Amino acid sequence: MLPLFEQRKMDHIKFKRTEIDKPRHKNQGRPKPPQRDNLQHGNSLNKKVEVVIKSFEQALETQPPEFDPAFIFKIKVEGMVSNDEWRKSNLTVLSEESDGAIVLFSADQLAEFRNRIGAYGEPILDGHKSPRYQWIANLTEDIQLWGRENRIGKKLRGTEIILDDEYTLDVGLWVYGSDDENNQRLNSLGRFVEQYGGKLLDTYQGDDLYLARVRLSGSALDILLEVGDIREIDFPPEPALEIPDFYLSRIDDFPNPVASPDPNSPGICVLDSGLATGHPMLASAVGDAKAFPLTLGSEIDQNGHGTMVAGLALYGSVEACIDNLDFQPQLFLYSARVTNEQNRFDDESLIVSQMEQSILYFLENYKCRVFNVSLADPELVYDGGKPSPWASALDFLARKHDIVILVSAGNIPICSFSKTDTEYIIANYPSYLLRDKARILEPSTAVNAITVGSICQSEHSYHAGRQPGDIIEPIGRINQPSPFTRCGPGVNDSVKPDVVEYGGNSTWYASQMRIFQGDPGLDVVSTNYDYRQRLFAAMSGTSFSTPRVAFLAGLI
Repeated sequence: MLPLFEQRKMDHIKFKRTEIDKPRHKNQGRPKPPQRDNLQHGNSLNKKVEVVIKSFEQALETQPPEFDPAFIFKIKVEGMVSNDEWRKSNLTVLSEESDGAIVLFSADQLAEFRNRIGAYGEPILDGHKSPRYQWIANLTEDIQLWGRENRIGKKLRGTEIILDDEYTLDVGLWVYGSDDENNQRLNSLGRFVEQYGGKLLDTYQGDDLYLARVRLSGSALDILLEVGDIREIDFPPEPALEIPDFYLSRIDDFPNPVASPDPNSPGICVLDSGLATGHPMLASAVGDAKAFPLTLGSEIDQNGHGTMVAGLALYGSVEACIDNLDFQPQLFLYSARVTNEQNRFDDESLIVSQMEQSILYFLENYKCRVFNVSLADPELVYDGGKPSPWASALDFLARKHDIVILVSAGNIPICSFSKTDTEYIIANYPSYLLRDKARILEPSTAVNAITVGSICQSEHSYHAGRQPGDIIEPIGRINQPSPFTRCGPGVNDSVKPDVVEYGGNSTWYASQMRIFQGDPGLDVVSTNYDYRQRLFAAMSGTSFSTPRVAFLAGLI
């Protein structure tokens, strides 16, 4: 499979539109409910419902007064139950979990639901083949209140909560009812946080996502985990941005000046660590650069990641421009700095707020419609559950504003692996990429975003042969998966990543039985933020395959 950058050169390939007259939705037929004894099953379900009601009554004892009680529970389903059946049972569907469970809100503490279970569990009437409310046969006895354990996020799980310590957390609320009702729940959260001496730092309200960034004590967190309207509490996402010390300077001067793009050229925006706006290969194409939020300070890149990503987003292949001694931008470049000096997201702003504010700014002011997000949280490996709020927000923005968002699939930290793990990788390349631990990172689960993986563009190690007595070999071959790239599937077994591009390779040092990155012969070359010292730098990662695809999207 050729990378997209190479496919673009094949202009001899012609595509013909095929008109197919077919229905928009093909009726596959409803699956039959499981075969159950309705008398026995109805009785068992009623007993389980009684347990859930008692659990709710007990939970009310720990419910803080700032919140209205919310009866939210989940039930596993075998087969299909329509939203209409739930609605008639006075239940509101909140979420469909990956394990087949449906999360529901009950406005009447399951009163109507119990009535229907009772009718289902009665003897079948003469002349009828099935009991009333036959759809209840799809329900299992796995029913439980949405409780404390469900509200603990993946990163928070396993963390000992110290009551006197202070925490910065993202709190997700269940979204149901009117906008006013959802806003009231968000206000209740704010009052609770202030009542316990904390601070509501930021909020985000979307169609299906209400999120708040809070700073509060461990004792307040302990109480908040018992609140019915809380969907999930977790530590904020953190980007994985590691720039190695090595660099590659290819050329000091270019005969042709770098001109500005044509005034009618489209734009491309990089959401990252900022931009070295004065870089001689970038400056003439920079349309605007800002920090989101403004408290991050300057828009200038103080790390290097954003400037490397920007060079590839603007030119596609910086290395080709160096070889040709010619840089001629065809796009305007915009930069949204969303990380601080420590490569962390802002402590007091939700990452979804930063994404929304920066995207809307460049969309509304410059009509920019292509956005590159080469950021991922290394602790949020997708495990088949629901997408993260970060991914959901990107989905929402892409759909609502008809924009293209490109997201990196994330990297496997193979350089930090033990000797045993290194041996496994060498022996099992590339099949180890199919392990659960190698699945994509959030937010690359976003369905409406283009997720980009990485393949190798070179197998010619710079260091091989330069260190006598040591066997140094590249792990991947040209056009094979990069040893660090992550794989899918995504939500509902969707194909992820969507596309691949050149993102670099890794080397195996036999004497140390270690894997290394930072080989100038295997890495991706791009613009260096410290351009006064060196114009170019090199690094490997899906962070750098992604902007090459963004460049193509900008041209399209």
